[in-house]
Amino acid sequence: MEILTSLGIDPAVMLAQAVNFFALLAILSFFIYKPVFKLLDERKDRIAKAEEHAQLVEDKLARVEEMTQKEFRKAQEKSHEIITAAKDSATKQGEEIVTMAKEKVGKIVEEGRAVIAKEKNSAAKQIQTEVSRIVILATEKLLGREVDAKDQSKLVDEAVTEIATSK
Repeated sequence: MEILTSLGIDPAVMLAQAVNFFALLAILSFFIYKPVFKLLDERKDRIAKAEEHAQLVEDKLARVEEMTQKEFRKAQEKSHEIITAAKDSATKQGEEIVTMAKEKVGKIVEEGRAVIAKEKNSAAKQIQTEVSRIVILATEKLLGREVDAKDQSKLVDEAVTEIATSK
């Protein structure tokens, strides 16, 4: 102890300071360090829970995103099928319409041909009648007398044959 006194250290003061230090350490430990460490531990737990919750949310989001992508692909495939079916149906209907139009055109052409043939026959008969009348008139003028039915028939047949062979 003498050494301490020769150095200028009072052992009683040193003891008092040591007691004060340990008392202050006990007070700080009880009133400050424990609550601060408790707060830090609670905060650490909250952060860990928040990170765990964030990871769960992230996993859910990934699953939802994957499901959304699957549904989107299904919707795309279904829309593609619908579009393909619509195109096929439109093509089929178009072909049916073209076929029906061709049939109608064919019928119209046949009807037109029948009308033309009828008109042609009618015109030929009218021409034949007119030619017969002209031939009879010309013959009567040349002969100076009326032509009877027998002569008329003979002259008309000769004129028609001559006209037909000249074509």
